[in-house]
Order: sequence, then structure tokens, then C-alpha cells
Amino acid sequence: MIFPIIKNEIIKIFYRKKFLICSIILLLVAAFSVLAVNSENGERGLRKDKSIEQYYKDQKKLVKDKAKIAEIQTHIDNVDKMVKDYEFQKTHPLAWKDTLKKDVKLMESVNDSKLDDAKKEQRKSEITYKKYLLENNIKPVSSIKATGYVLFNDYSLILDYGMIVIFLVAVFMTVDSVSSEYAPPTLKLLLLRPVTKTKLLLGKFLACAISSSALVVIFNLIFFLFGEIVYGFDSFKYPVSIGPEFKHSSIQNMDLHKFISVIPGTSSIMPLYKFLIEFMILQIIFIIAATSFCILISTLIKSNAAATSTAILFGVAYMILSKIPALSDKSDIMPAFFIALGSSVSIITRRIVQDTGAYYINTLSASLIMIAWSILFLGLSTIIVEKREEYI
Repeated sequence: MIFPIIKNEIIKIFYRKKFLICSIILLLVAAFSVLAVNSENGERGLRKDKSIEQYYKDQKKLVKDKAKIAEIQTHIDNVDKMVKDYEFQKTHPLAWKDTLKKDVKLMESVNDSKLDDAKKEQRKSEITYKKYLLENNIKPVSSIKATGYVLFNDYSLILDYGMIVIFLVAVFMTVDSVSSEYAPPTLKLLLLRPVTKTKLLLGKFLACAISSSALVVIFNLIFFLFGEIVYGFDSFKYPVSIGPEFKHSSIQNMDLHKFISVIPGTSSIMPLYKFLIEFMILQIIFIIAATSFCILISTLIKSNAAATSTAILFGVAYMILSKIPALSDKSDIMPAFFIALGSSVSIITRRIVQDTGAYYINTLSASLIMIAWSILFLGLSTIIVEKREEYI
């Protein structure tokens, strides 16, 4: 049976240093999120925004180019609006409904016939967002005031560089799972028992995937509850804006510099509870794909140090290559590889499409791509294990 193997491997993982290392990685992300919220929200955030506003005003005096002046003024207006909204909410805590109603009315009165499809869709999304808040009697979260939602949002954005954070968790939990059996050479002893090499490999894979997923999901839930308790509860119906869908275009989008165009009417609102569910499901699927990749590395390389270094270097290499401007024309192909899909937030909100031009990426397609890679990696690992004599 494979279940005793899984149980035994999970116990081994729990008592090894790598479990502690992964916990520390997630704790560091959480600590950084708390520091970011405390420094950028509340009165500290207000002072910071005012200093930024003053910086832009000083820069405006030194610039002569009209286009640049207009750009700087836009920044000044945005910061000024945030500051005024925050100060108004402090003195008028119950006036948010009237403010939203005025904003909606003003936005709907503007003639958008001269706007392109992308700007029309963005404006429509903003109106829908504000109407949703009014219809569900939800007070909007201030861009300056700290709440549990703001804290978890910062936390999820840090994990969105998730392709490296969550990938590292999978690496440390998995990559030595097979190679570690060579020093001391315990693999031969294991195979003396009535268990096949394939079952042993699958047992290790499932144990690592379950352990990594459980660690990340439980940590997410604890941190979310921590933020809600410490900074204040938010409605589980709080809206999360989902960007529009895109299609391939022969004309380059001048704002995004990608050959994609907006499909009108595809922006939407997702309640927070649904966003959290999708967020964690995508994380789990990514962990499964990363775990299967690490299992493959572990079957190819006998040395623990070499296997770990190879997996980490692979992640670093991807991060570097994805930032090279010369490869930007091929950026729409990058999300077809599993490691590019570690950013759950960007997939759900469709920001990944705007960043890469990969118009085919959504929650479903990203999940299927990662599952396909998982099957491929596990298939290769099984073939290698069955064929190589040194595994006997």
C-alpha cells in the first residue's frame, strides 16, 4: 500500500530542518507585510504620502517639458485625493455612501465616446466596483488606513513574486526526497520491502505535495485571521476587481506594448471569499507542479546539495530571463511554463495577461497547464527510476 509510505515520509519531513526553513521563509514574508502596512498606512502613511506629494511639487518646478509636467501633476492629484479622502473619512466616518454616490454619478455623466476600449473598460470597472460597495453596504477600504484586507493584500502581493517564494518552499521540502536516500544508502534497504520503485516515488511525491500545501494554506489562513483580528474585520463580500479578458490583435496596444486588445464587457467583481478560495487552489496546484519538478531533479541528481542548488538556480535563471528586454517579444510564451504561473493574484485578476500578452491565461487554463507539467515531470521521474540500475 502507498499510504504507509506517505505517512512515513510526512513524519520524516516534519522532523527535518527543511520544514523549519520553509516555516521561517513564510514568517519572513508575513513580518515584511506587517512592516510594510505599518509604514505605509495610518498616520505614518499619511506623512509619507504628503512627503511624496511635496517631492512631486518640487520636481514640477524643475521640469519644462509640458508632457512631463502633466504626468507629474497627475501624480500630485492622485496623492492629494488620497490624503483628502483619508482626512475626510476621519472627520466624517459615515459620509462614505454619499461620497460614493457622487463619484458614481459624476463618472456616469462623463462622455466616454472618445475613449479607447481599454479606458472605457477601466472606467466601467471602477463604476461597477463603487456600485457593488453601495449595494452590499460595504465601506470602502482606505488606500491609507490599515485593515486586515490591506495587510493580506500586501502579503499576497509579496507571495506573487510567489514563483520564487512558494517555489523555494517546494524546493526545500522536496528536492532531496530521493537523493537523500543515497547518503546513507537507504534506498536499497527500502526496496527490499514489498514495494515497487514507482510506488516509493509516488509516495514521496504525495507526501511532499501534501506537506508543502498544508504548510502554505494553514499559514495563509492563520495570517489572514491575524490581520483581521489585529487590524479590523472586513466583509467577506468585499469586492476584488477582476480585469478584462483580452484577445490577440495584429495592432500593438500602445499602453501595454503587447499585441492584445480588450474584449469589452468582460471586467467583473469577485467577492473576497471567492478570491481567497481561488487564490489558495492555484497555490496548491502550483505547489504540486513545483513538487513534481523537484522530484524529477531529485531522481536525476544523487547529491542533496547539487540537487538543491540546481533547483534554486533554475528558479533564479527564470527570474533573470523573464526580465531581459530582448525576450519581451516572446513574453506571451513564458506563462506556458509552470514556474511563470506561481503568481496566483495576477492570474485571478488577469494582470498576467497585461504583463505578458498571454491572452490565453486565466484561472482554468493556468491550472490545466500546471497539471500537464506535473504529469510530464512525474512521468519522466517514473521512467528514470524504473530504467536506471543504480536505483536497484
